[in-house]
Parts: sequence; structure tokens; C-alpha cells
Amino acid sequence: YYSHDLNEWQWQLDQLKLETVPDESAKLLVDRVHGLSKMTRRILGMAACLGTIFNAKDLAMILEEDALSLALHLRHAEQSLLISSVEKRKKEGYRFLHDRIQEAAYQLIPEEKKAAQHLQIAKALYVAYYHQSSVVPERLFQIAMHMQMGLDAISERYDEKIAVFKK
Repeated sequence: YYSHDLNEWQWQLDQLKLETVPDESAKLLVDRVHGLSKMTRRILGMAACLGTIFNAKDLAMILEEDALSLALHLRHAEQSLLISSVEKRKKEGYRFLHDRIQEAAYQLIPEEKKAAQHLQIAKALYVAYYHQSSVVPERLFQIAMHMQMGLDAISERYDEKIAVFKK
């Protein structure tokens, strides 16, 4: 329901948790993800690492993709009804339309590469945001979370500066 007092949508999480997606619907969502181009699948896999809601700026930075190419792939995913554009606190971004879609996109990443993917995200976010004077605590938690998830990909020889986090 929409709360006019808070000027935002409020979710009844207890009710939502009771809702289930039939197996047939979940399979259709997964099939739709697998039917995308290789690059669009790569982009959605990285987006799934970022969370249910993500922004194109971070995604372009992490993937080292130009904004136009990224926008075209995100538009294709949006037209496929896998993601939708959102505006939250005057910031534009995207969200997965269902957690099963996000899960399917995350499963596109081979298990042995997931830690490296999260480490790549942590490094990119650190470089982009850590030294900003107005860095928000959520960004610091996001960096720390991806660093934690990427610990297995840290090689002491290669990443000496961050290998201390493994200890």
C-alpha cells in the first residue's frame, strides 16, 4: 500500500513471504534470462551481485563498459520484462522484477568465479567512493560485503594491500 504520510510504498512482508511463484512461472523467468545475448547475461549477472536494486553508473564502472552499450543491454532486459527502471531518492536505477530473476541471473556466474566477481565489485566501489568526503555508510557496508564475499579470490602475492582481510 502507499503511505501518504511517508510518501513511499510500504510492503506487508509477512504477506509477501507467503506468496509463491509456481514452478512453471519460475522456469519461464529462468528461460527468459538464458535467452538473452551473452553480454546482456554478463551484465545481469553482475547486476545480480549488486542486489535487487542497482544503478547503471556503478555497473558501467565495474564492468568497464561504455554507458551507451550498457544502456542498450539494460533496455533489452527491460523489454524482456526482467528488470524495470526505478527512481529512489531522486536517483535513477533498475530493479529485478522478481527475486527468481535475480537468482537466475546470479546463477549465470560460474561458482568458481563468483568470489572474483565480488572482489572486482569491491575494488571498483572502493576506488570510486571510499575517498569521497560525502561517502554514505551504505557504500562502506556495500564495499565490505563484496570484499567479504570475494575473500577466496584474494591472492596474497597479487593483492597484498587487501590480503590482510583474509587473516
